[in-house]
Amino acid sequence: MARPWLLGGVIYATFIGQGLLGAEGRRPSQAGSESSQFFARGFELEFGNDFEVDLGGLPLNTPSHVRGPGYLDTALVIPEVVEGFQYARGLYRSTQTAVAGKASMELVAAQREPFFSVTYGGARTDRFARFLWTETLPSRLTYALDITRTERPWDDLLGSARMNAAFRKDGEGRHGPWTFTLLGSDDRTDGGGASPARPWTGGGGPDDARVGDGTWNRRVLLGWRLTTRSGPGSSGQVRVYAGGHHQRIWNNWTYFLRDPVKGDQLEQVDRRAFAGLDSERTRDHGPWTFLAGLQLRADRVTAEVNPTLDRKPVDASPTPRQTATGGLYHGTAHGQATLRMGHGWESFLALRLDLQTNRIRTSTGPWTPQDRSMALGSPRAGISFSPSEGTVFSASAGRGFRVGDAFRDTQPMVRTTSVEVSAQTRPLPPWVASLTLWRLDLETEVLFDPGQNAFTSRGPAHHEGLELYNEVKRGPWRGELAWGWNRAAFKAPAHGLDQVPGAVPLTGYLGLGWKDRGFALEAKVRRTGVRPLTPDGAARASRQDALELRAEVALDRWTFGVEVINAFSLKKFNYEYQYASRFPDGPVVQDLHRKAADPQAIRVEIRRRF
Repeated sequence: MARPWLLGGVIYATFIGQGLLGAEGRRPSQAGSESSQFFARGFELEFGNDFEVDLGGLPLNTPSHVRGPGYLDTALVIPEVVEGFQYARGLYRSTQTAVAGKASMELVAAQREPFFSVTYGGARTDRFARFLWTETLPSRLTYALDITRTERPWDDLLGSARMNAAFRKDGEGRHGPWTFTLLGSDDRTDGGGASPARPWTGGGGPDDARVGDGTWNRRVLLGWRLTTRSGPGSSGQVRVYAGGHHQRIWNNWTYFLRDPVKGDQLEQVDRRAFAGLDSERTRDHGPWTFLAGLQLRADRVTAEVNPTLDRKPVDASPTPRQTATGGLYHGTAHGQATLRMGHGWESFLALRLDLQTNRIRTSTGPWTPQDRSMALGSPRAGISFSPSEGTVFSASAGRGFRVGDAFRDTQPMVRTTSVEVSAQTRPLPPWVASLTLWRLDLETEVLFDPGQNAFTSRGPAHHEGLELYNEVKRGPWRGELAWGWNRAAFKAPAHGLDQVPGAVPLTGYLGLGWKDRGFALEAKVRRTGVRPLTPDGAARASRQDALELRAEVALDRWTFGVEVINAFSLKKFNYEYQYASRFPDGPVVQDLHRKAADPQAIRVEIRRRF
């Protein structure tokens, strides 16, 4: 599952080609489990409710998924055919929803030259192969085909395979230019099992790859977008999209480990079809700019949770089977007014009105049937001052929401409130530095529950933090340094148990790159700090460090590259949780459970342009 690099709210998006090497340094996203977790403002981005991503106007987030209130899977993104990346923090503008931020990107309108690339990793710890072909036809159709196969012996028994396809067709109509986008993906991943810290003498061991997790996901997304201009200072955009997926997720975050009767996995099935409409109109009137928009989306969902062992159903398990079907409907009317006051001053005022309706009928299991509707108004405002080029001071505040869990929660939406103050300047001509202070209040915190293998609501909480970002460009050199601090606490703690489990307090990132005359070198170091696993902080996840290296050389129409992932081959952990579990015929024990990250990977890439 591909994800952006997010450190303390600063995005570093390797999967869409925004790395230090530029367009020719885009790396393929990795099939299977990832090197380590990704966070933004303390939130883990494995869970897609806190960070929005759209590609070519198509939303990649799945609202109110069987795994919890939201899900994000960017595995269908092909890095080499993505451009126009934009990132926004927080939820302050009228078009933004997720509390941590939003990333938007486009499929390339045209490739200058067709090309193919082959990537290979033949080491014992990384049997990896990837083939990519992309070109633009004279009919203004751009397409790409991406096929990946990988195995990782640390955690992977069956291997992972992915086939992605992307198409973009551009045209010109009576009302303006239009774009049609089609994305398809067939993705199977196999990852590591949950290994308790205590030893086991039952034979085979809990590290046996067959207890691992994985996914199987087939998706189709398509959308049509029209851009119009009705006169000077007036423009509009209409987007219509639809899609569907059949997704199966296996996780062994259960209370039973290698138990032939009770099973040790939960299989989650999410089948859905959805359709949506977005419309926006922007008008300029002197110093004023007005934006108004409408968003509509409808999902038809079938969800299941089944106990399994080695991905096969276990009928005798005490864990009940759960099924539900129904519809999710969301509508938004939003508007924003921006005033350019002169002398570098600008302000905006925005308002969203959201209506969420859940019509869920539970057929089996303990889920609560949902037949509820809820409306929320979200005002937002901000002001900025730019006394000189490259220097900006700003303050923003606003209210927002998280979509609730349609299968487990009683509220279709829950409120959030956020405020931030930011300063950006150029201490020296090649150096850009920014500092941001922020606070976020949540009507309910959402945390992972291993017993349900889902993200569930836990009560009111607040997050506050500080972000520092630096970028230096001089000649062929470029460097980035990001650091983020976050504190997350429950508002009504029980006996001082106020720490939010899993919220990472410290994150850091350092990237160095050099590119000149066809040669390029890059090094990236990322650190995720120690974080609490229980509200009292007695159990804590270990600090995680990740180092990646890349070198490449371009010779005429050929490009050769070498990449090293997890360069020190550290036995890192993607996930760490504290909960009670038991081996077959053994006692229930409260223990630390871990899933190991990918081992070292050394990959060679060859690219040919035509």
